[in-house]
Amino acid sequence: GAVRAATEASYFAPAPTVVFGPGDLADDAGAVAHAEREYVRVREVEAAAETIERAVSEVLGEK
Repeated sequence: GAVRAATEASYFAPAPTVVFGPGDLADDAGAVAHAEREYVRVREVEAAAETIERAVSEVLGEK
């Protein structure tokens, strides 16, 4: 489905761009992103860190 969010990533075109979000935009209790109760699950932060580490290693030729 459609994601109801915005990013400035298009300003970097045509450079390859990856967007990492804030976790859940909303949940059963309502808005999460930019709300007082905003949160990101630890496993999501760890997954993002691993993805960035792999990407940087590949760019630097450190596979």
